[in-house]
Amino acid sequence: MKVVFLGAGASVPAGYPVTSNLLGGVRDEALTSSQFGLLEAWGSFEEARRNLPPAINLLATEDDIELTLTAFDLLISAYERNLTLQIAPERRTALQELRRARTNLIL
Repeated sequence: MKVVFLGAGASVPAGYPVTSNLLGGVRDEALTSSQFGLLEAWGSFEEARRNLPPAINLLATEDDIELTLTAFDLLISAYERNLTLQIAPERRTALQELRRARTNLIL
């Protein structure tokens, strides 16, 4: 399943939550819904947040999913740009961890 987040409150007039309130609503729905797989998906998302690389663990407590995904995009972009400058191999591992953590958050 793919989800698209629109920023800047574009959907607020239609009754949709801003992204800073979205995770709380999804969490509440997952904990109370009988929809098949929703609670399991929420559990996987929470596990992915708990297992973020130490350098970006601060994002594990961030409720604004737009901010979290933007941070991943910026970090990955910076690492990729630096990889072309032949950065040290240990930083390549950090890039792989960032990509894996971001993928786990959005699956």
